[in-house]
Amino acid sequence: MRVEKLGPGGDIAGYATQKYEVYVNDELIEEVWSSKDEELLGELGEVDAMIRFQACASQMMGGNSVESDPKYKRMLQSGWMLKSIEHEDGYAEVIVEVQRIEQKSIPSSEFEIPAGYTRMSLGQLFGME
Repeated sequence: MRVEKLGPGGDIAGYATQKYEVYVNDELIEEVWSSKDEELLGELGEVDAMIRFQACASQMMGGNSVESDPKYKRMLQSGWMLKSIEHEDGYAEVIVEVQRIEQKSIPSSEFEIPAGYTRMSLGQLFGME
């Protein structure tokens, strides 16, 4: 696998981006636009949790887990992904495309546990237990 940094990728949702291309066996599998804007990163926080989530989700879905590759992780750590296009079998599919980012105050009631909530394992959630 290789990750190529192509340089400036234009503005997305008002933030400057860098564009990357991800190749496996010399075949383009993904285009990524990410922003390292300090204000944006300060608001969104560490990207490490999102990187771990993507790697786990990919493995669960039976993917080849490109997301687990150290080169891919380094690319993701360089900024926050604002757009991603995956390429497979001659098709391109937009996976992530941020349209707008806005700052809002969210009432604490939005974070309350909903009535009827039941805690369950991931296996139970997917009907595997």
